[in-house]
Amino acid sequence: MKKLLAALFSAFVVLTGTFEASAESITPTELLKLISAQKDQRPVLISFFASWCGPCRMELPHLVKIANDAGQDLCVIGIDLDKDVSAGEVFCKDMGISFPVYSDLGVIAALFGVDSIPFTAVYSDKGKLLFARAGYMDESRINNLIIKAKTQ
Repeated sequence: MKKLLAALFSAFVVLTGTFEASAESITPTELLKLISAQKDQRPVLISFFASWCGPCRMELPHLVKIANDAGQDLCVIGIDLDKDVSAGEVFCKDMGISFPVYSDLGVIAALFGVDSIPFTAVYSDKGKLLFARAGYMDESRINNLIIKAKTQ
């Protein structure tokens, strides 16, 4: 089943070229399935953010660049914590986000222990949680985490 989900995910990305940021919501179970589907294939980076967050606005361009540069070698998932879903959609479009973004009103954030944003979680390509922390990270720091995720 995991391989089927991973294949469908990969096929969608290949056929469409990218995901588009949207206001689609995701359940914790669905998110965990997405993470699990990447096991033995590629690392997963999950970014929690909101349009009103200054540090998020500074960090997201780095994530967009990293996601675009990595292509199929990295799975980036955004979790938008904006209470106003339309504000989140506009923000994602303005930031040029091409990775999947899901709306969350706190359920997933609570599951991950998010108490401030930006918050980043990184899973190795073996499915092991390597990093989960709040705070702004520059491109170099994010890249170092991804390199570590590929070697763990």
